[in-house]
Amino acid sequence: MDQIINFILEQFQWPNIILTVVGIITFYNVIYLIVGFLVKPKIFKETNIYKNYAVLIAARNEELVIGQLIDSINEQNYPKEKIKVFVVADNCSDKTALISKSRGATVYERFDLSKQRKGYALDFLLENIEKDFKIKSFDGYIIFDADNLLDKNFVKEINKAFVQNKNAVRGYLNTKNFDTNFITSAYSIHFYRSVVAQHRPRQFFKLGTHINGTGVLISSEILKNGWKYHSLTEDAELTAHLTSVHIKVEICEQAIFFDEQPDKFKFVFRQRVRWEKGRMLVFFKHFFSMFWAIFKYFSFTAYDMLVTLIPWGLFSFFRYIVIPIIIGVIFGKLGMLSFWKNFFISFLSLYIGLYFYDVFLATLVVIKERKNIHTNLFQKVKAIVTYPWFNIISMYIAFYALIHPNVKWKEIKHSDQRSIKDIDRKKTESKT
Repeated sequence: MDQIINFILEQFQWPNIILTVVGIITFYNVIYLIVGFLVKPKIFKETNIYKNYAVLIAARNEELVIGQLIDSINEQNYPKEKIKVFVVADNCSDKTALISKSRGATVYERFDLSKQRKGYALDFLLENIEKDFKIKSFDGYIIFDADNLLDKNFVKEINKAFVQNKNAVRGYLNTKNFDTNFITSAYSIHFYRSVVAQHRPRQFFKLGTHINGTGVLISSEILKNGWKYHSLTEDAELTAHLTSVHIKVEICEQAIFFDEQPDKFKFVFRQRVRWEKGRMLVFFKHFFSMFWAIFKYFSFTAYDMLVTLIPWGLFSFFRYIVIPIIIGVIFGKLGMLSFWKNFFISFLSLYIGLYFYDVFLATLVVIKERKNIHTNLFQKVKAIVTYPWFNIISMYIAFYALIHPNVKWKEIKHSDQRSIKDIDRKKTESKT
């Protein structure tokens, strides 16, 4: 009997059949990483077609940053008459609406505390656009968060991609506060890593990719009936829906915009719990439609997006913590020093391996994306060695999201008041 118990415990300390299956279904990500590091971003052809765009901004008490965003939109290297800015001042108690109007935006104010999510705000905004302008009067809708800033060529570049793609295009998410602290730099590397290891290789293989919240252009045809994605993570739900109906999202890396990353742990926890809970709910809600799309359209994109939505942090928590303890309970091993010794040695080995793996990947990513990271070498090295915490906490965040019965959207204050001119100045300084 002891031999059987030891065998079972050993199986959960070392790679077993479950990990083998996981390795098989996710092996293509290794290919993605290699390809993403080797290939160059896709360059879209020049065009003399200039489509009409509406820019949608959902803002909740964003008076500190929304003016700089609208200024960067107004300064676009694109025909001014082809861009119209719409803002939904969502349950605001500050000057968000007033500042937006002063910059030339069309503003709709919304007051409904029972529905406090970006999806509801965008739905409200599109309802008003349909009433006053008609949704189909614009070719596409570009969605931003109030803390974003646009490179002066953003619309020009994403228009090139949209002329070819016609459905959905996302821009290159850069960061305006990379060097604030190790929290903002870790978020930044996370998004750079997504470009290198996911978006770029998918584009190389002519596959669709996923949406990361903001900086995305959606055709008016897709949104003609309004915004119907009201989950905690409306971006993941939109991706799941588009994938299930065989509409591919493409990335345009020349369309660069800048996002403000959280700089405090309380904001990190709040945001990432929402991310995890939202993706779990989207995964279970859209599992069958995405699974069916794999076979209906012979779509590797559908397979890839479904695998991406799997709650891997939760899987890790059960694999490395819950299951070993359950086995210890079943076989009466919890009171034995040898059990806990093996448990903690296994756990320590896991984290040491994860740390060096993440440092290695972060190094590759920072080298590959160095032209887009506008800071000095010391800041980049510090960011690399501190990056692994971002993934190490994932399993705990996922478990908390699972057991928390009522995860809600909560406001995250944005206070970085840099303008696009400040970003350009920082870019120039980093090159000298």
